[in-house]
Amino acid sequence: MKKVIRLNILKIVIFVITLIGFVSPTFALGSATVGFSSNSTVSPESNITVSLSISNISDSNGGVSSFEGNLVFDDEYLEYVSGTGTTSPYSFQINTSASYKMAGLDTSLSNGINNTTTIFTFVFKAKKSGTTQITVANAKLNNNSERMNVTVNPKSITIEG
Repeated sequence: MKKVIRLNILKIVIFVITLIGFVSPTFALGSATVGFSSNSTVSPESNITVSLSISNISDSNGGVSSFEGNLVFDDEYLEYVSGTGTTSPYSFQINTSASYKMAGLDTSLSNGINNTTTIFTFVFKAKKSGTTQITVANAKLNNNSERMNVTVNPKSITIEG
């Protein structure tokens, strides 16, 4: 009888250990915010410069080492003119023919972005009066080992004239 009880207890312990191994939660190691800065009001037919930055970085594993996402804007209100990514030790690029896909990497593979850093500067031409927004879709940030939690703060722009 004691052997049966010990065997059942052993089975329960093995089951619990196995369950913990399969169900253990995975937590992101950090978080950051992706946001925009620019003038909030612009006249039709004029250019507006918009900066995309990473800020509010909370990470204990080297900071933001890579970024990707899609620049999203309403082409009825804004015309994309140009985009410039940050330079060394970071490399950021945008592919305008692939849904404005943006990607970037800390090319030093060691520093990571730990402070508020502008990673892109865009120029848009305002087309017609109204209010529109610029944002990032599918935003992904990674530190040196895994994906971070990301918050995106869109930018509203009013075109009036």
